[in-house]
Amino acid sequence: MGFLPISLLHLVIKLLKNSLRKSSRELKDNFYDEPYIVLSELRELKTYFSILSAIAAGKRKPSEMANEVDLEGRKIHSYIETLIRLGFVERDLLVARKEKRWLYIISDPMLMSWFSLVYPKRTEIEIGAMTIDDVKEILQRIFSFRFEQVSREFLIELNRKGNLPFRFTKIGRWWHKEEEIDIVALNEKEKKSLLIEIKWKELKEREIKGILNDLELEGWDKIYGVIAKKVQKKENLWERGFLIWDLEDLDVL
Repeated sequence: MGFLPISLLHLVIKLLKNSLRKSSRELKDNFYDEPYIVLSELRELKTYFSILSAIAAGKRKPSEMANEVDLEGRKIHSYIETLIRLGFVERDLLVARKEKRWLYIISDPMLMSWFSLVYPKRTEIEIGAMTIDDVKEILQRIFSFRFEQVSREFLIELNRKGNLPFRFTKIGRWWHKEEEIDIVALNEKEKKSLLIEIKWKELKEREIKGILNDLELEGWDKIYGVIAKKVQKKENLWERGFLIWDLEDLDVL
């Protein structure tokens, strides 16, 4: 997957904020038809669009997608496999489970942005009723998603360089019932785990402590951490044994 380089993230944010001042007509002219061209060779285009729209809206389990598209649970997998084969969707491993379980994400940045920003708002775009607040809310979700992907790449790079408390052999998401942890990295042989929450926002020390308390789980030896847009007094949290990073740290790699 081609991730957005973290050194360009601030520039992209600035450019996108400036683009909010453009009219809905400009958005329609420049961006509106691209996925129709990219996906035009697929049969049942409406079904594939509905699946990608569901994933962009956070419906990442096959059962959730099937409900959203009104398909039988087993039938959804053939559509997902086609999207994976074409490079538009990829699996996101759920770790710390006996059996392999997957969530699914849109791997193509353009499609992720389009199915988040354009497809669900196409009526508003067509009549020129798209507001800046609409776009800001959707961009926040897109940035959060991309920041999580960049954060995972950051941890993989630290792991490769040996700059973490232990070397992990598996990384993914942890999910059980309604509980979810953004990134879990494991060394199954040493029974060690790294539990990381990702927040695309500025966090105060008090907020970080609340997040870390929520990560408390029984089981293996655990190290807890947070990656956020900006963290106040992160040195204090490092001294207490937590792993805390923000954009300044990610930008050095």
